[in-house]
Parts: sequence; C-alpha cells; structure tokens
Amino acid sequence: MPIEFEQDVDADSVMPEFWKFVAGLGLFLLGMMFLENALRSLAGPSFKRFLRSHTRRPAEAILVGVLVTAVLQSSSLVTLMLLALTGAGVMRLQNALGVIIGANLGTTFTGWVVATLGFKLNLDTLALPLVGIGCMGIAFLPPGRRPHEWFTLAAGFGFLLLGLGFMKTSAEGLATWVDIRLLADFGLPVFLLFGFALTAVIQSSSACMMIVLAAVHAGIIDLPMAAAVVIGADLGTTMTTILGALRGNAVKRQVALAHVLFNVVTDVIAFLMIHPLLGLITQTLGITDPLYGTVAFHSMFNIIGIVLFFPLLGRFARFLERQFVKADRRAAVYLHQVPVEEVDTFLLAVRKDLVLLVGQVLRYNCQLLRLTVPQERPPQALDAERWPGNEKMYEHIKDLHGELLAGCLSLQEVPLNEAAGRAVSRHIVCSRAALHSAKSLKDVHQNLQLFEQSELHSIRDFLQGMRNELQPLYARAEEILLAASERLRKEDLLAMHEQVRTVYDRLWMSLSSIIRAGELGDIECATLSSLNRELYSANKALVEALDALAVPSASGPLPEGLRS
Repeated sequence: MPIEFEQDVDADSVMPEFWKFVAGLGLFLLGMMFLENALRSLAGPSFKRFLRSHTRRPAEAILVGVLVTAVLQSSSLVTLMLLALTGAGVMRLQNALGVIIGANLGTTFTGWVVATLGFKLNLDTLALPLVGIGCMGIAFLPPGRRPHEWFTLAAGFGFLLLGLGFMKTSAEGLATWVDIRLLADFGLPVFLLFGFALTAVIQSSSACMMIVLAAVHAGIIDLPMAAAVVIGADLGTTMTTILGALRGNAVKRQVALAHVLFNVVTDVIAFLMIHPLLGLITQTLGITDPLYGTVAFHSMFNIIGIVLFFPLLGRFARFLERQFVKADRRAAVYLHQVPVEEVDTFLLAVRKDLVLLVGQVLRYNCQLLRLTVPQERPPQALDAERWPGNEKMYEHIKDLHGELLAGCLSLQEVPLNEAAGRAVSRHIVCSRAALHSAKSLKDVHQNLQLFEQSELHSIRDFLQGMRNELQPLYARAEEILLAASERLRKEDLLAMHEQVRTVYDRLWMSLSSIIRAGELGDIECATLSSLNRELYSANKALVEALDALAVPSASGPLPEGLRS
C-alpha cells in the first residue's frame, strides 16, 4: 500500500538513505559491467560458435535465447552479439529472430533469482567474500588471462549482490518519506514512462528491475505500478539495439527493427491487459506476494509475445528482409560491419566476402570466354544486370580485392593466435589468386575478340573446342564454390588442378595441329600460344583461390549463415 508523506521528515536523515540507494544502483551497474566483460572474454569464439550452430530451427533458437540471456544476465549484450553475427553474414536473420524473442524471456530469470533469494537472505554474507577475493585477484593477476577473468566474474557477482543489498535497505528507509500517491494520480502511463526512461539511460533492464523489486519490497509502490514500470523497462532495452545498428548495414538494421517491433507489440498488449494479467496471477495462480507477482507478470507477457510471434517467424523474417535494402557503395558486403577487434567474427566476415569475390571472378571469366553461366550461383554473385560492361565488372572485382586485402592487413595490429594468423594468410592468398585469374583473362580479351572475327575455320574451331573444354571445368568450379560453405574436399581440388592441366595440354595439341598445317602467320601463332598460356594461368589461379577457401578459418567450419 502507498505510504503517506510525512511533513516533518528531517532532510539530514533522508539524504544518507538516498545516496545509499544511488550507491547501491552504481554498485549493481558496476557488477553487471564486470559480469558482461568477464563472460564475454571467458566465452570467446566457442560461445559464438554455439550461438551460430544451435539456432538453425526456430524453437531451438528461442530456447538458446532464453538460456544464454539467463546466463549472461543481459539481453542487450546478446542482441549486440546478434548484430555482429548477422552483420558479418554468419547468422541468418530468421535464426536471430528466435534468439531475440527468447532473450526477452531469459532476462526475467534475474528477477526470479532476486525475488526468491535476494530479499530472503543476508546478502552481505555472500557479497563481501566475493568482492574481497575477486578484487584481490584482479589486482594481483595479469589481465587478459582466464584466472583474471574468473576473479572479475566473482567480483562482479559480489558488487551485484552488494548493490542489491544497499538498494533493499535504503528503500526501506525511503519508504517513510516518499508519497507515491503524488505520481499515482497521473495513472500507470507515468510509471511506464519512468521504466522506459530509466532503462534507456542506465542501459540495463535488470538494474531497473532491481529498483522496482526494492520499491515493492519496501511498500513504496504496489503491484500494478510495478508492472507498469517493468513494461517500460522492457521497452527501454530497445534503445541499446537501436544505437548499435544506427551505422550498420541493412541486416543489422533489420535485426534492430525486429527487436523493436517485438518489444513494442508485446509491451502494448501487456499494458492493455495489465489488470486481467495481474488478476490471473494473483487470483487464478494464487501468487499473493507482490515480489513474485512482479516477476511472474514480467515472464508472463514475454511468454505471450513468444506464443504470438513463433508461428509468424518466417513471414516476419521475409518482411524484415525487404526493409533498409539500399545499394552499398563499398564492394565488400560483410567486412565493414564487424570491428577488427572481434577477430573470430571478423575472419568469418572476410571469408564470406571471399566467397563472393571468387564467385564474381568465376562469372567474369565466363562472360569473357562466352561460356554459359550456371543457373545456380553463390549469394550476391556478380552479374551483368547489376554491373553492365566488362570494364565495370573488373573494376568492382579490383575494389573488392583491395578492401579484403586492407581488412586482412588491419589484423596485423591485433594480437592473433597461430590459427588466426594462418587463416589471414590463406585469405590473402585467396584474394590475390582470384584477382590474378580475372586479370589474366582481361589481358588477352582483346585478342580473343579479334580471333572471334577470324575468317579461318581452323581458328573458329579452336575457339569452339576451347569452350567445349572449359564449360565443364567452370561448371565444376561453380559446384565446388557452392560447397565452400561446408568444407571443400581436397580430392575435388586436386582433380580440378589435373583438369586445368589436361585442358591446357589438349588445347596446345589442337593449336599445334593448326600451326603445322601452315594456315597461320607468325604473329597469329604467337598470339594464340600466349592466349593458351594466359588461359592456363587464369584457370590455375581460380583453382588456387578455391584451394585457399578449402582451409577453414581460425574459428572452424563455416556457420549456417554462409550456406545460403
């Protein structure tokens, strides 16, 4: 019940309680920051691989979202990770949607723990040892090592509990002078706006939830008021996602829009049904404790949101994919969406763009050689409709090669382990080989066009025989490139190397027969011989680029996001 305001409250006795509450909030936020940093470092690439590999089905993605958010204690952290993974092209949008709606439910786990234990136990008994031991470990151990991160984790839990204890005891003192009826007269929307504003500022819905529970425990606010603040806090978490996607690519903005739409729809329903839902909790379920009622309400309206969105995830993803679709001036699609410090994800983004580069070179070569381009193609492969003219196509390939090379070289300023260093070297080899393949054919394209207009049947027959030899080779290259999202088999690449050599030998034998027939002049003989050599060089470089893709990056086999 609301507490009546006491006119004779001494300000000197009030201010210590107020600052104790502020100190508790600060300690809680510090603990959350310690926890996030430690868990991010301890999880590392293995956690991101888990996040990618266990989100292929909608129900599985939702469950993963619930579990990882319950562990990390931060839906904002999980959402920011999703922005990085989807922006790098290593996680599909639909998979990310499942994790997002699951994360909203997972964040309610904090409230349950606090309501169950935080207000029933003496928190100092556990908090002080954790803070003491954790801080000594941080002070004496070198940073960047796993023991240091474990002590940071312990200190984070300690600060979190210590801050909660401060807020709990100070709220009990503040309850004697706060007249909540001054706000209650404005109705529940005021409490919703308070929860939204507080969460948007402190960037933590968990901290806002702790403030609400402390106020409920102290009798400052009642259950409907607490429920309204919780709805506002749920909506306030979207601000972190929006800020993280402002300068991102289309996929990042689509993920942010998904988070905003899910929370807005869920929170509007929760606010419109606030009294029926609270009646269901208190009367039907028999939850009379306002602490448990608050966290039960938080979980209930997120479950309702999951039930509503789960059958529509496919349509929701297709709707989002049509948003923010604009031409990008940069040639690389994924590389620029990930900070270089995120080495694992950055390497996956580089490899994703390498798959595009090799696919673009393959099509460029096919166009110069007048081969039939296979119907199936890698994602966002280069085509004449988007880049009309061979010269523009080649310029785009050069731009993409340059951006990839610059990205790989930027990794030299970041500490790399041995596996990551090998991956960078392979990526550079792949990019250079792909560009060399395109350049080799570009250099002889003019001669090829002149021979196309020759009146000699022997030359036209030679060119047609060349296409007949190359068509299955490039079709096989297309098949291998499409398999690059899995793991390229070495035997397939060895077979392609042999096929390239065989094509060169057969064309040389055909060319030798023409030369022996005496139908060609010396210049024509030399030009055709040079054409065959450059053709061999281009094909060999293309296979070398595929070969470089055959070795997985430092983070292991490519994730599902590359299999589109």
